[in-house]
Amino acid sequence: MSWYLAGIQRQDAGDLPAAVEFFDAAVSASNSVTYRTALAMALLDHGETSRARVHFEYLISLDPADHAAYANLARCLQDVDDARALEAIERAVALRPDLRFYRDLARNIKQSVGRE
Repeated sequence: MSWYLAGIQRQDAGDLPAAVEFFDAAVSASNSVTYRTALAMALLDHGETSRARVHFEYLISLDPADHAAYANLARCLQDVDDARALEAIERAVALRPDLRFYRDLARNIKQSVGRE
């Protein structure tokens, strides 16, 4: 079984620390966007926002139209850098204005920085 599939299994079982380890191994073995996205999401879900942020920034460098990476980057930055979080979520909204989650997150971030 591949590292990636093992990570999916561990994530589905609710074992995020093990999922992170398997996804990290998958990225080390093959630097695919799918594997890196899975790793970044597992890190974010596990509360490791600093580590997740690095991966979302990398994904954006590969594809500047990756709206999900921008939205998740905003989630990583939300408690540490409101200005960058707002910039990231506004980019996600610009790319996909049809996604209510992005608009709601943008509104929450704006409220936290007193811009609304």
